[in-house]
Amino acid sequence: MAAFFVLVLIWIGLKSFRSGLFTAITVVLADFMVLGLMGAFGIPLDYGTVLTGGLIIGLGDDGAIHLIYRYFKTGGKMPESLEIVGRGIITSNVTTGAGFICLAFSKIQATQNFGIVNGFAIVIVTLLILILIPVLVVTFLPIAKGIGHSVKDVRRQALGVRGKSRSR
Repeated sequence: MAAFFVLVLIWIGLKSFRSGLFTAITVVLADFMVLGLMGAFGIPLDYGTVLTGGLIIGLGDDGAIHLIYRYFKTGGKMPESLEIVGRGIITSNVTTGAGFICLAFSKIQATQNFGIVNGFAIVIVTLLILILIPVLVVTFLPIAKGIGHSVKDVRRQALGVRGKSRSR
């Protein structure tokens, strides 16, 4: 349900349904990956680990919005967008993740689980923001519209490749 609200709010804020959809896909995929890892490692869903979903949505939305917004501001240049906001996304999420990983040294099992699960959740959502969002955005959210711009040309421009494609 929260992913749906994320989709709607980003759709309104960035005036792009696809931007909201890509962000929602990223956070839902991260949630499923974390829950799968919890099941694989036998970590129970308790009062601490249940908070992971909210954390993923918060951090995932934040990074995705910054990246997509910068993509729009740079005119569809993803390498430039990643260069500008990528370091901030990584720094923010690494420091938050490090804080949660410190909880793994607690003597209380529930607190250990909380720290470990949230630490790994932050790593997963950060990787998805930096890998999946650029792929989805460059592939399905071209900036340039109008005569003379093929989808192939827009993708080449977004990836920073010089020259025009040969096929129109």
